[in-house]
Amino acid sequence: MTNTDQPTPVILLTATVVEMEPLAKQMHLGQKSPLSWEGDVAGLPVIAQVTGMGPDRAAQAVREAAQLFPQCRIVFAGYAGGLSPSLELGEVICPATVINESGQTVMVDGQMAYTLVSVDRIISTPMQKSQLESDTHAVAVDMESFAAATAAMEVDVRLTVIRSISDQAHQSLPKWSAGCITEDGRTSISGAIKVLLCGPWRLPTLLMMGKRAKIANQSLAYFVEGKIGQWAMN
Repeated sequence: MTNTDQPTPVILLTATVVEMEPLAKQMHLGQKSPLSWEGDVAGLPVIAQVTGMGPDRAAQAVREAAQLFPQCRIVFAGYAGGLSPSLELGEVICPATVINESGQTVMVDGQMAYTLVSVDRIISTPMQKSQLESDTHAVAVDMESFAAATAAMEVDVRLTVIRSISDQAHQSLPKWSAGCITEDGRTSISGAIKVLLCGPWRLPTLLMMGKRAKIANQSLAYFVEGKIGQWAMN
């Protein structure tokens, strides 16, 4: 990311390329590198960056953005797993509260009275999701938002979390799916091949995950573009 003149840009972050590409396409952002895009929405500059997987990378990306653009607004977007049975596939949440499993809470610039919980592992089964919902009263789960929100609070920048449900409360997310993504957030073809070589019966599940991701991507892209467009008009 590089510094720019006024107006201060919106910094759009996702953990993975597969989450970012539909957003960049929807907003007609130009790709500057394998992990970054730039453009504008209704005249408001947007700088988009893939952070890579996990909380540490998310927090570091927020700190770097705040150092370059101290008055910036940051959007952390991507997928979440549904914990509440009421959340539909592709439903978008913009929570006001982000927590971790220890019960620590960070308020973010969200428009919905929802709580999102961040954990350090894949919540794989419906039973695990049900238990996490019972323990935390969160409606959805991810891995990065709490770390990003904590970093944003520390450096005093506004953070909005926007997540689209890619697997519902009753749907499983196999742990082996992590092997299809590299640490820096790119899709790993070799990783996917290895996953299938180790278990060819995983192919239908992998294809179903792709269909779910497509639904989540579409609603996420529309929502993020609309939100940034609202800010541009203010």
